[in-house]
Amino acid sequence: MLAVSLGWGVSWPIFKFALTEIPLWTFRALCVGVGGLLLLIIALISGATVRISRSQFIPLVILSVFNVTIWNMLSVYGVSLLSSGRAAIVGFTMPLWAVLFGAILLKENITHYKVMGLVLGLSGLICLLGTDLHSLQYSPIGTLLMLVAATSWGLGTVLVKYFRFSQSALVLAGWQLVIGGIPIYIGAITFEAQDLNMPNLWSSLALLYMIIISFVLCYWGWFKVLEYLPAGVAANCLLLVPMIGVASGAIILGESVGWIELCALALIVTGIASIVLPSAHNTQTAR
Repeated sequence: MLAVSLGWGVSWPIFKFALTEIPLWTFRALCVGVGGLLLLIIALISGATVRISRSQFIPLVILSVFNVTIWNMLSVYGVSLLSSGRAAIVGFTMPLWAVLFGAILLKENITHYKVMGLVLGLSGLICLLGTDLHSLQYSPIGTLLMLVAATSWGLGTVLVKYFRFSQSALVLAGWQLVIGGIPIYIGAITFEAQDLNMPNLWSSLALLYMIIISFVLCYWGWFKVLEYLPAGVAANCLLLVPMIGVASGAIILGESVGWIELCALALIVTGIASIVLPSAHNTQTAR
């Protein structure tokens, strides 16, 4: 979970940097398409079957739309309208939606630990927004896009558990990227085929990072985590991502970081601990 949070956290300023040279639709099409194919190739090499049964095909398409299509396209437009760190913060209200959908669809208990963790974690996100709250008012479209993207990902996270797939995390992640990317491939060809140019070295390296780390390793890691943790608990662990996004945005893009960010980090870490530690204790007790 820490590796996934680090990989995705650093990706926010990196893909904002990549967008200076690579068009939006093309960027996402390359990430999801190449990333998905690499995951399926790795699955085949490891001896896993990549076949999807007919009964699970429709649920897989539904998952792909929420986890890949909506999230990836709306978030990439959102980050083009907001600073990378602030876009990550709004996007990672996702745990709130995951907890709510988990309670509705999976009948997961909303314990006082989860409530406390959510309150602390979201308070940390509000701290990170700080004085930027007024700037969000001047970019309502970017903020709205990130909120819809977060809601979609939260629902998709819960549906992974709801549909109970038999495939491994590697195969499930690969097919979601490939299938969920179909509208994105069409959009890239339709809107940007005439605008393609060879990106410079740094944008190419940023794209390579996004494919290998953010889409291959982190997507596989995320679905692997969902095999072991309740959807609400796993989603709350991702509250570290915007904190890492803000810190890496400061390093890579020169975005500001100060004592507010440190207070936010303390709130977020405390919130995650209040959810994860009781869950780990209950698991050990059950064993």
